[in-house]
Amino acid sequence: MRNDTKVADHILEEHQKEAKEMIIEKELFRKYIAYARRRVQPKLTNEAVEKMKEFYVNLRNRPMIEGQEMRTIPISARQLNSLIRMAEAAAKLRMSEKVEGKDAEVAINLLKYYLEQVGFDEETGEIDIDKISGKMKSSQRNKVFIVRDIIFALIKETGEIVPIKKVEEKLEGKLTPEEIEEAVDRLAKEGTLFRPRRGFVQKV
Repeated sequence: MRNDTKVADHILEEHQKEAKEMIIEKELFRKYIAYARRRVQPKLTNEAVEKMKEFYVNLRNRPMIEGQEMRTIPISARQLNSLIRMAEAAAKLRMSEKVEGKDAEVAINLLKYYLEQVGFDEETGEIDIDKISGKMKSSQRNKVFIVRDIIFALIKETGEIVPIKKVEEKLEGKLTPEEIEEAVDRLAKEGTLFRPRRGFVQKV
């Protein structure tokens, strides 16, 4: 047992030394990158194109979550362009004249990691590109649409002016009063509703 441990330690230490010795000097690595960027102009292969296209189309067409009025948009054409550039960069690092399937996979994995870190919407459990771009998330838009539809339905039932309390009663258990208030504020700012007096809303 003790002898086995010593043998294992020795082998692992040797591999650690080899790994340390293989580290490229910073200046040499900088020159390598500069040369690759300047001299290597790889072309996309059909394999790389198909892998990136499949990833893009599948992500764009994921099914809607039950109860959503608007689909979350996990990726846009801008991210597809980024995907291509990252795949080209991976090929350049290999000094390859072709962007191959393995380069596309490197790019896809990098983009997946980025989207999961930056674009993940905790409320829906989905990736939403609007969160990355700073726009209103789809989960927030859905709440706004729900509140808007309830208010419009109440206007038809009871008249032009609707008490916010009535909206809260209709949406009890679905949205909090704070979420309803936030949605009403957004609808008022965009000119769909206005507040004739405190605690009431009316269609513009």
